[in-house]
Amino acid sequence: MQAPQDNWKTLLVIVVGLLVLHFLFTVDWLLYAALGVGLAAVLFPALGRLIVRGWMAVGQVLGRINGSILLSLVFFILLFPIAVLYRLFNKDSLRLKNEYDSLFTERNHSYQKEDLENVW
Repeated sequence: MQAPQDNWKTLLVIVVGLLVLHFLFTVDWLLYAALGVGLAAVLFPALGRLIVRGWMAVGQVLGRINGSILLSLVFFILLFPIAVLYRLFNKDSLRLKNEYDSLFTERNHSYQKEDLENVW
């Protein structure tokens, strides 16, 4: 549940957003909607809380939809082509095929003090 000050801030953002959209697109009903939301919130605080609750519900739904869409786009536009190209040009990088005598890889490295200072 939001504090009353947060309700007023949210209603102010809604009214200002409607006014900005009115001045950008010169659509008269946006001006009347801003006036209606502002007056309804001032004259009837319960109606203002209801408007805020509805606004937050719409925001939750849009947040879930946009998150899914954006993550899907990142996956299919960025990660999937990189994975396909990697598989085309790097054969068996994990050594999953049993073509080798041993899976042991010899690493000739002597550890220094600096190797263990910042392991992350």
